[in-house]
Amino acid sequence: MWTKVIVLIVIYLSMILKVRTKETCSLDNGDDFQESHVGLIISPMMSESMIRELEVYWNHPKYRSDSDRIALYRDDPANGSEPILILEPKSSSGIKGTGIQTEYLSTTNLTYRRQCLEYYVAWLRNGTLRKVNCLETRPNWMAERKEILGPLKMNKIFLPGTHDSASYAIHKRADREDIIEKYVITQVKMDSRVDYKSSLRPIRATFEIFHSFQDVDVLAQLIYGVRYLDIRVGYYPRTNEIWWANHGIVQLMPLRIIIEQVKEFLDNTEEIVIFDVQEFPVGNYY
Repeated sequence: MWTKVIVLIVIYLSMILKVRTKETCSLDNGDDFQESHVGLIISPMMSESMIRELEVYWNHPKYRSDSDRIALYRDDPANGSEPILILEPKSSSGIKGTGIQTEYLSTTNLTYRRQCLEYYVAWLRNGTLRKVNCLETRPNWMAERKEILGPLKMNKIFLPGTHDSASYAIHKRADREDIIEKYVITQVKMDSRVDYKSSLRPIRATFEIFHSFQDVDVLAQLIYGVRYLDIRVGYYPRTNEIWWANHGIVQLMPLRIIIEQVKEFLDNTEEIVIFDVQEFPVGNYY
């Protein structure tokens, strides 16, 4: 009997040692990075000297202030490229501007495959790469996760979207004029023959606060990962193009152009897009 007890104790101690050894090895092998994340985003803010500033964000519950650094690269660090900027995180999570202005990238240069866009970021521990990410597009993120997303109800899914999706303007430089166009009150030139509430009675020109909420067109928004579009529609029965994408009472562009961009995206992917038509600020008779 005592022989069996001793054997069981030896087996039990052996199991404990294996578990503890495995835990120690996991820490040494960097498994505490499984719940960490580091990435790059482009700031929507604009100043007279900066537009599309590259920002770094991170979250690492087990970060070490003495040995952890975040490095920025122009190429994949796995290929031996040297960092162009090194940041020292002061907390387990945060976001920080880099002072680097990214170039405007035309939609024609984007593809329907996930692609990195020049900049990479890496988490270093004692100078060793532990986590690498890049500034990238996400044209197929739903299809890549269909096994996970498929069984879920809509109220259990977080869908990234844009506000006033059709209200976009392309700014290729940072200067005072672009800031005024993006943020300040702009005069609206109205057709005096059209009533912008009923499209029947003439009204006078007025002022409207007009913001270009987005910096890229709708197709680019979808390629970057947006799946919810907020579309404001105006009805103009006396114009060649009857349906328009609006910002308030301001005509932006024919709705047909927005629909064509969405259709092109859907024809080239297996994604689902919510096209939320709302408000009808002009021509709403009901």
